[in-house]
Amino acid sequence: MREDGSPYYIGMGKRQRINRPHNRAKGNFVPLPPLNRRLKLKTNLTLEEAKSHEIYMISVFGRKYLGTGILLNMTNGGDAGTALGEKNYFYGKSEYGGWNKGVSPSEEVKKKIKEAHSSWFLFKHKDGRELKLFTTLKSFCEEHKLDRRTMIRVMNKIPKYKQHKGWTVYKLEH
Repeated sequence: MREDGSPYYIGMGKRQRINRPHNRAKGNFVPLPPLNRRLKLKTNLTLEEAKSHEIYMISVFGRKYLGTGILLNMTNGGDAGTALGEKNYFYGKSEYGGWNKGVSPSEEVKKKIKEAHSSWFLFKHKDGRELKLFTTLKSFCEEHKLDRRTMIRVMNKIPKYKQHKGWTVYKLEH
């Protein structure tokens, strides 16, 4: 949960999954919230019950990148197969009114995804430049030919990583 108590991610897991950080994308480390902000909604469910509950809870709170809610989940839930290495497909509306697996997202959906992943950052260069931008770290790194994984380490203040090619980065809370 966020500091205000609202949920930002809902997912099913087993054993100690709730205590392991996860990568939303390669190299995009997501630190764990404190123990008092991690909540198990239900325990001792069958896989089908867990999938069903996850789908239900995600539908209740909605997904941020679709503009339907507050969760950062990238799927509607119930897709435990993606954690087992299966391809994570986007779903798109078919001409028959249902949803088809494997449809590429529209430009509008791609824009919403980018906005959902964008944040306010303060980038500082050792030559004195300071940039306050609402962007994705990926976009900034591509534009300035920087390694995103290294910049994440700089941002997370990992001792060995004070700066990268003269740049430091701070994620701003807004």
